[in-house]
Amino acid sequence: MAKTLFLFRNDLRLDDNPAYLAACDQGEVLPVYILDDLAPQKFAMGSASRLWLYHSLQSLQKSLEGHLVLEKGAPETILLRLVEEHKIDAVFLNTSIIPWYRKFDRGLRAVLDKKGVVFATFDG
Repeated sequence: MAKTLFLFRNDLRLDDNPAYLAACDQGEVLPVYILDDLAPQKFAMGSASRLWLYHSLQSLQKSLEGHLVLEKGAPETILLRLVEEHKIDAVFLNTSIIPWYRKFDRGLRAVLDKKGVVFATFDG
């Protein structure tokens, strides 16, 4: 049975979430949300967005019965640590049109390919 890390980004829904549903089809899922305050630079979240995020993550955590892994920091470093710690076979996430996410996805794919970990993106 495969173990898939699913990375939540801007899309915090479970229902009709193509990458999350695909991860569930693979077997065991490690759901993860990482707050990255550095990549967005001048587009960082303001206080109203942070309040929305806080409540949305609380709701998501409840829906996932407390299994959502919440982290803050550099996403690539955190994801690579989680891949190692949890012996992850695949990383799934939804595609984004945001430039820093696209750049991040390309870099993460290259690193995970070298480690033999499947990386898949889905249109969400």
